Amino acid sequence: MRPIELIVKDFRSFQGKHRFSFAGRRLVAVAGPIGAGKTSILDAIAFALYGQTPKLGRQPAALINQDAGEMTVRLRFLVGEAGWEVERLARRRGAGTAALYPYSEPDGRNPLEMHSGARNVNARVEEILGMDFAAFSRSILLPQGEFAQFLLATAAEKDRVLKGVFGLERIDRMRQLARERALAAALDVARVADELEESVSAAAELEELEPMLENAAARAAAVGELQTQAAALDSSEQKLAAALESLDSAACALSRAADRLRPEKEIAAAVAVASDAAQKKRASAGLVRAAREKMESAESELARFLGELDGEAGLERAREAVAELAIRRKGAAESSAELEGATRARADSHRELERLEHELEEAAAAASARERSLRAVRRELEIARAQVEELERADMALTLREHLARDDECPVCGRLVSQLPEAHAHPDLDTARRRFQGAAADQDHAGKALADAREEAAALEATRHAAAAQADEDQGAFDKARDRAAESTKRLEQAAETAAVLLSSKNPETALADLDSRLADLRRAAAGAGAEFASSVAAEADVRAAGEAARAEAQALELELSVIAGEMGVRPDATDLPEMGVAELAGRLRDHARARRRELARERDSIKQQEAKLADERRDLLVRWDLPAGEGVNDFAARVHAEAATLRARERELGQKAARGPDLARAKRELERRRRHLERLVEDLRDSRFLKYMLAGKRAQLAEFGGERIRELTGGRFGFSPGDRFEIVDFGAADPDLRVRSSDTLSGGETFLASLSLALALADLVAGQGGRLGSFFLDEGFGSLDADHLAIAMDGIERLASEAEDRLVVVVSHVPGVQERVEDQIVLGAPAGPGGGSRIVSGAVPA
Repeated sequence: MRPIELIVKDFRSFQGKHRFSFAGRRLVAVAGPIGAGKTSILDAIAFALYGQTPKLGRQPAALINQDAGEMTVRLRFLVGEAGWEVERLARRRGAGTAALYPYSEPDGRNPLEMHSGARNVNARVEEILGMDFAAFSRSILLPQGEFAQFLLATAAEKDRVLKGVFGLERIDRMRQLARERALAAALDVARVADELEESVSAAAELEELEPMLENAAARAAAVGELQTQAAALDSSEQKLAAALESLDSAACALSRAADRLRPEKEIAAAVAVASDAAQKKRASAGLVRAAREKMESAESELARFLGELDGEAGLERAREAVAELAIRRKGAAESSAELEGATRARADSHRELERLEHELEEAAAAASARERSLRAVRRELEIARAQVEELERADMALTLREHLARDDECPVCGRLVSQLPEAHAHPDLDTARRRFQGAAADQDHAGKALADAREEAAALEATRHAAAAQADEDQGAFDKARDRAAESTKRLEQAAETAAVLLSSKNPETALADLDSRLADLRRAAAGAGAEFASSVAAEADVRAAGEAARAEAQALELELSVIAGEMGVRPDATDLPEMGVAELAGRLRDHARARRRELARERDSIKQQEAKLADERRDLLVRWDLPAGEGVNDFAARVHAEAATLRARERELGQKAARGPDLARAKRELERRRRHLERLVEDLRDSRFLKYMLAGKRAQLAEFGGERIRELTGGRFGFSPGDRFEIVDFGAADPDLRVRSSDTLSGGETFLASLSLALALADLVAGQGGRLGSFFLDEGFGSLDADHLAIAMDGIERLASEAEDRLVVVVSHVPGVQERVEDQIVLGAPAGPGGGSRIVSGAVPA
């Protein structure tokens, strides 16, 4: 198995989608610090192939990046010349998917040969690689911390790896194929033995069949005479049967015709009905003529009346004129009522306007009086204010006198005091203040009264203005109503004049009612006459139909008698039928029917006697040939011939089977020899024999090659014991008895070198014997080596990569010494902070 390309999306520490190409690469180092996601690359390859990883096993949810709900891994690889692509998807919730496709360049996937489902894909991958996951992780992939799995594996586990690497599982398929072919050969032996036994039985049966064949041939030759005699009897019986059928048919036809003859009274009644219908038809024709004349007279009078009125159009114009007159009268009445209402509204609005103007004059006079009163109160308030101020200054001077002296600066006016004020209080200050307060109250009252008067006057002015507008509006309405009333009166006079002219009457309504009544009477008369005419026509039609039916019935009766006469074989002359009468013809037909029945009965008796005679002859014939009861002659002859044919066919079949006897005996001997050969081959290919021998040789060779490798890596200190037990030989041990010891006694570094030695030896063995180790993956383990052993280990790894032209070796390590030895590297960086994903520094690209 040789990887070509790996694509991962949200796999473990790789966030998003990344592509790793291995095409053309030989030795690749996956480098980076601890925790960078190096091992995840090898886990992705293992998961893509087997659906599991070395450490987590089948736990796909644990492989999904912590920030994603699902992850995808796709791996394209080669096995020999065949290309494959496997893709797996895992989800945290819900089932995942798996698919495997054949892959080729440049066609890509082949969906027609796709394998789907984890179970099918796993089985097909194991078949393609020739190993299961356990063998893969012990030989091709050496996981981190588990690189010693192959070294410490049991013999059976080593055998599974070697079988896969060297393709020895083909021996299992060879053994299974040999077992299937041996079983098929045993079945063939049983089948041929049955056929041989059947051939021997056929030869014995053939001898017993010969006398039966001779007897059957003789009966088949003689049965022809029986068929000839029976055919003659059949012909005679068929002729008699035909004659009897003809007689029966004639008798039936005669009976049917005679049964259809009507009684004489019914025929006479039909003729009487036809005569009566003819008389009624003549009478109804006279009634129709009288009714037509009456209808035409009524229609003529109606036409004259309408002509005097200039037809329907003139009468319609008169109706329209009277209707227009009614409309104009109604309109004139409505206009008069409207004018009266407008007159009343105009008078009311003028009265209301006069009242408001009077009230407005009174309000204006009251407002003027209030304004004069306010001016007087304001003059009185000014006088009181001046008196109070004067008395307050005098009172303040008296208060300040105690603290002043002559020539001091006055605190009120700022001037020098030349004379001190008198030292006694003014007695009128309180009186002046009360007068001032009374004057102020009078001013407020007068101001409020003036404002109320002005507000009332303004309200009356607004109301007067609205009333004036209403008066103007009512005057306009009155003018319009007066004009409409005059127009309606004019139109009424014109409509009355038009109606009077059209009806030639001063009272058009009465004249129109008289005309409508006269027209209705004339139309009723015309309608009655028309209905009477239609009734007479319908009655005449009924009479005519009855007459036609009676005449048709009489003609049908005549035709019926003619047909019945024809069916009875009587051919009366058509010219004699009227003179003879239908009743007489019916009686003659009845007499003919009775005579013909007697004649047919005599002929039938003669035919029956001939049929009895033929039946006796047939019975004698069948007795002579001993025919079974119920079997016809032809059936008997066919059975005899069929029995002879069956015996001849059986003779041919038995002859063919008996002739195959010698060939079947030889074939049986050859098949038994082949079966024994295949059974021996199955036994030889058992694991306990051939495969055990092959694997023991491979293990011994692997131990030999591994011993050489470990001596190189350890400077000759260690080796592997001869044989297939893979025990460690410690050449540096002081005690020879302790020189050979188990591999689980090695230290960590020694165990790594021993495991690497077996891996390199396995590659040497594969290269030399045509195995299929196309890739090798080693995860860590180098940290346990010193510089010298690390250099020796890297030499071996480089040699492993270079020994095969297209082998891929991938080494995962954070050890600088490993990175320095490998030029082709996939370098990963540490995650950028907590929760960050792996960073690809070089060697791969985001997909």
